[in-house]
Amino acid sequence: VGVIAPFLEEAGAQQRLIAFAGDHVGGEFASQSPILRCRACWFAGRVSRTLGEAPQTGLLAHYLRAVVALHKDPCLPVSFRACLALRSLCADGGHSALRPDVSDVVVPVLQEVLDDHFRLMDVVEADDLVGCLDSMIHIFSSRLAPYADAMARRLASHLLRLVQAPAHKGGE
Repeated sequence: VGVIAPFLEEAGAQQRLIAFAGDHVGGEFASQSPILRCRACWFAGRVSRTLGEAPQTGLLAHYLRAVVALHKDPCLPVSFRACLALRSLCADGGHSALRPDVSDVVVPVLQEVLDDHFRLMDVVEADDLVGCLDSMIHIFSSRLAPYADAMARRLASHLLRLVQAPAHKGGE
């Protein structure tokens, strides 16, 4: 369903997609199975536009809380997918606009979210994470002043680690 979500949105089936998201996916964030938690995060990213257009359902807030909690998941693919999903859930129509209903959920734990993101970047070298961090900086730019010094140090440390790392074999 997540793969065809954009087509369902265009076809006017948002209500069915929202019902599916609430009835069948919402509980998977707490599943014992890491693959189900990971897929729930992936699905959240895919249906973020629909969830954002229906704030009265409360699903966006539920998905946000679940995705933020999964940033600390011990399973690496789950925490990676949660980082990517958070970007989609927070953005409204692009990389730089914050959805109005996101502030109440994410801003109080923004420092933790950024720390989790940097922790993940230290473990996984992925362009998607860098792009996600870039988007999060744009989305939350007006709220980052208290964290700017620590973020600059973390970014500098990460850059130095990458520069000092031995070059990959095979010209990569």
